[in-house]
Amino acid sequence: MEHNIIDKQKMISELKQIHEQLVELYIDIFDYKFNNNEEFAEYIKNQYKENGVSQKDQEKWNKNFCHRAAYTLLNKILFVRICEDKGFMRNPEDYIAGEINNPNVGEKLSKKGVQKWASIITNYTFWELVKFAFHDMRKSYRNIELYKEDKYELLNPTNEELELKYINKKETTKNLVLRFENILNNIVDKLDSSEVDFGEADSNILGDVYEKFMDRESRKSIGQFYTPDFIIEYILKNTVAEADVVENPFVSVADISCGSGHFLIMAYDMLKKKFMENLTTLRTKYENKKYSIKVDC
Repeated sequence: MEHNIIDKQKMISELKQIHEQLVELYIDIFDYKFNNNEEFAEYIKNQYKENGVSQKDQEKWNKNFCHRAAYTLLNKILFVRICEDKGFMRNPEDYIAGEINNPNVGEKLSKKGVQKWASIITNYTFWELVKFAFHDMRKSYRNIELYKEDKYELLNPTNEELELKYINKKETTKNLVLRFENILNNIVDKLDSSEVDFGEADSNILGDVYEKFMDRESRKSIGQFYTPDFIIEYILKNTVAEADVVENPFVSVADISCGSGHFLIMAYDMLKKKFMENLTTLRTKYENKKYSIKVDC
């Protein structure tokens, strides 16, 4: 099957529109749950206290909460799709003589992936199928914070709210859930493998999405800042680029507040190029050296 090369700007523009719709929906869900769910209301009131949110700033805080919740959900789906197209979701047994046996193996949130889930697990809503994919990612990548339970999950429909009997009983809940599932379907459609191929996309796509989605005021309110590529390139040119990997192949790079990892990705690409260019020299120079890896338990 022939995949479409990704048009990053077009994809980000379309996702931004969906993000805005999702934020509006989350605001409606937030208001509904705050007025009808005591546990949710109590949690939010505690958040106001812990974060020093005054009464006049509560509406702004609520909107920022919904904004970040929408961004988090989009990132979860986007990262699954990137991993799918780059082949990170496949197992060794999926290959025969180095070649992939079935190109659709490992797909979770492409249309074919969702269809596979639906054929295996019946009588589930679309959101529940997406959550199965998230759960699978949580098991495969335990150290990734993105798929761990977080406070933004509070805005997503619960299993009870997804049950048709419950939905039919409360029209407001039904409308909110149906809007949520429609937006979810739209996200998966826009990111489907028939529309975009993340296999050859550059590694900074998550950061680019972050830059476009989070306006300066929102980033400032949560203490985050996106570093433009030209600044990253300038800093690395005067640091990592000067590393002599032949004399010292053990180069350490730390980005303590890495965010989407632009610094680390560019540093990795730069060092990889240096090692590949000096591979023969390195093999000759260190062929009789012995090294060990110390692991702290």
